[in-house]
Amino acid sequence: FSGRSEKVAAVIAECRRLGIEVRLPDVQRSHAPFTVETDANGAPEAIRFGLAAIKNVGEGAIEAITSVRDGGDEPGPFRSLHDLCRRVDLRTVNKRVLESLIKSNAMAALGTAGALLDALDTALENGQRHQRDVAAGQSTLFDLFALPASDAGSAYLDGGEEIPRRERLRWEKELIGLYLSEHPLGDIADQLPDYVTAYTGDLAEDEDQSKVTLGGIILSSRRVITRAGSTMLVATLEDLTGSVEVVVFPRVFEETAPAWADDAVVLVTGRIDRRDETPQILCEAVHAWDDAVRMGPTAFGVERDRLLASRGGRRPNGANGNGNGLGGEPRDQGVWGSGPRQAVPVEVPAPVAVAVGPVAAVEPADEPPAPAHAVPIQSAPEAAAATVAVSIGDDVPTDQLLGAIESVKGALAGRPGPLEVVLSLSVAGATRRVRLPDRVAWDERLAAAVRRAAGVPVAVELRPLVEDRPA
Repeated sequence: FSGRSEKVAAVIAECRRLGIEVRLPDVQRSHAPFTVETDANGAPEAIRFGLAAIKNVGEGAIEAITSVRDGGDEPGPFRSLHDLCRRVDLRTVNKRVLESLIKSNAMAALGTAGALLDALDTALENGQRHQRDVAAGQSTLFDLFALPASDAGSAYLDGGEEIPRRERLRWEKELIGLYLSEHPLGDIADQLPDYVTAYTGDLAEDEDQSKVTLGGIILSSRRVITRAGSTMLVATLEDLTGSVEVVVFPRVFEETAPAWADDAVVLVTGRIDRRDETPQILCEAVHAWDDAVRMGPTAFGVERDRLLASRGGRRPNGANGNGNGLGGEPRDQGVWGSGPRQAVPVEVPAPVAVAVGPVAAVEPADEPPAPAHAVPIQSAPEAAAATVAVSIGDDVPTDQLLGAIESVKGALAGRPGPLEVVLSLSVAGATRRVRLPDRVAWDERLAAAVRRAAGVPVAVELRPLVEDRPA
């Protein structure tokens, strides 16, 4: 299968359950579709992720890569990033494609992500110059000093800026749709059973309106405004078994807003709602993972229940004060840990007065999970009172401008929102300002993403709309 189906994650999970290894995409081995790899005896041993499953990598680019790797005048694995840029058609395999391949781990055989990204502009420039010279019938330095095929792999790039683990995993999730190399919750997998009462994979079997505590990472969130003018939130929470939509009603959101940052690891307590076909969680309390760990499992369970009770909530189903909220017989020990512990007297601390500390509130039971009359917050009149200004440095060579502009547009495309984007650049000694077609949502990560994608000096800032409209 090609990998562009929404069922890919489920298929990968089933492969892992059956003990079938699923390997990362690799420009040295992958083809467009997923393929079966065999051992020396021809027996199947793993599934290789297909290049067609990587966002921003189209069929033309894949054909350009695999055709020169598996055939052509000099077939064989790519010896380095510079060798790849020399051999593939850079009119098809552009900077955006190569960045996506690097960030999805498909070029890990050639170097670390930081080193490859640092070297990419130079490699592209040299590759483009080589291909122009070849088209003109001229020999190049690449031809004179090319590494022999026996040296394949010797030009591995190391160093560069170290990419934080969470950033690398975010790239992986964004570009291939799931965490394949590892899960961001992997470091706390052994601790989670002491704090949660369920995983998202259990929700299909649990009863409607039953209380659960889930632990996971916030993948995304969106604010909506109700007809009454209150702000609420709908977030996507992912744990080790899947993801679920969490609905945060206005009164809960007012007290917990700082806790819902993307990539935050949290513990969410709420009711399962089955008014739609897919279960949702109606949030009643949220705790930052670090705060819960500082309290410890037992104190966390007591504090969570105290907060719910003080606001009219009920204990999670089966809560017995043992910290994990599980009552009766313990669930399967391979998933849930060692089962209930004996309750011990604890001194419950007061709620911690920090931005993402334990906070809770309870909405009326009859309030709908997501009001039909709610509208996106970006539709509010004041939301579009600014513009995002992107300025490309005056000293950027003309032959790099087009690639930089395309990379900037690519970085903006995945962040839809209410704000106009105005691009400023120097052409023939004059500054030109162009309004881009895509509107975006502003945050500091947007600015960092644009600067990183451009590959050239770029300034990104939020300005009042009146100051930044192009003539």
